Amino acid sequence: DVAMLCGEARTGTPLYECAPHRAVTLVAGEVCVREEHGLEAFLLGFPEGVYTVCRTLRRHSVFDYADHLHRIVECVCLKLGKPEPEGLEDHVNARLRKLLPTLIRTADATFTCPEYRITILVTDPLDLYMLQTDKETLALHLEILPDAVKSPVGLEAWAVGGRKSPNVKDSAWVRQRKQLKTRVHGHVNEVLLNDNGSLLEGLSSNFYVVMNGAVVTAPEECVLKGTLRTMLLGLCSSNNIPVEFKCPKADEVQQWQGAFITSTSRLVLEADQLAFFAGDGKQLAVHALPTGNAVVKRVAELVNGVVESASVRVVPQDF
Repeated sequence: DVAMLCGEARTGTPLYECAPHRAVTLVAGEVCVREEHGLEAFLLGFPEGVYTVCRTLRRHSVFDYADHLHRIVECVCLKLGKPEPEGLEDHVNARLRKLLPTLIRTADATFTCPEYRITILVTDPLDLYMLQTDKETLALHLEILPDAVKSPVGLEAWAVGGRKSPNVKDSAWVRQRKQLKTRVHGHVNEVLLNDNGSLLEGLSSNFYVVMNGAVVTAPEECVLKGTLRTMLLGLCSSNNIPVEFKCPKADEVQQWQGAFITSTSRLVLEADQLAFFAGDGKQLAVHALPTGNAVVKRVAELVNGVVESASVRVVPQDF
C-alpha cells in the first residue's frame, strides 16, 4: 500500500496538451515547414520505427551526438533481432551529416529562438540495416526546444505496469502511451510507470531517487537506456557517487532523501511532489518529497558541466 495522503495533487494546464505550432520536417529528401500538434503526430504518421530525440547547442551542434547515433544503431539491431553489421554506424552518421545541416539551416530561416529539439526516426529499419542507399530511411523533425523548466517539479505515478519493449525506443511506445497521456491530472512534469509498487521510468524520462546517499534507479533490463541516463551513470562512476540498480519502491517513499528525472530536453529536474494513481484513475496518495539533497545537486552540476564538451557540431561553418 502507498503511504498516507499528505496533500492535493497540483492542478493547472495538463502537461501533454499541445497547441498548434510550426515545425520543420525533412522526409524523403523534402524539407517542409508546417503547422502541427507536436512530435507525436509526426511519429504516428509513419509505420512503426525506432527513433531518438536530441537537442542542439547554439543551434549548430547536437548534445550527446555520439550516444544518439549509437542508440539508433543499437535499437535497429534489437528490433530486428540481428547483430550489428560492419559499417552501419558509419552509414547512419554519413546520412545524418548530410541531412542535419539542411534541416537546421531551414529552421534558422524560420525561427528566432535559442535552441531546437530534433527527432530522428528510422522509417524502414530493415532497409537501414541493409545499408540501402537507393531511398532515404531517415525522417527528421525539428521544433523549438521548450523553455527550461525550473526545479523542483511535480510527478505522477500510475499503476499501469511497464513498457512492452523497454530496451527499444520505437514509435510503438508512442502509440501505447497516447491513451495514458490523456488521463494526466493537473500540471505535472512527468508520469511514472508503476508496476505493482516498483517505479520504473517516466513516459519520456528516466527516474531516480536518493537513499542512504546512493542514487537508486531501475535495472537496465526494465527501462529504456536514455542517452542522458547513460551519461549520468558514467559521471556518477567517475565521481564516486554510488549507484544501486533496483526499482524505487512506492512503499519506501518516506525513506527517500531526494528524487529526480532526466531527459535530453530537460537534463536533470528535481521532484518535490509525487501523486499516486490506480490504473483506473483513482487517486491513492500525494507525497511531498524532500528537496535540496546534496547528491541531486551534485548530479545536476555534473550533467550541466559537460553539455559543452559532449556536443558535436553538425552544421559546417561554411554551409
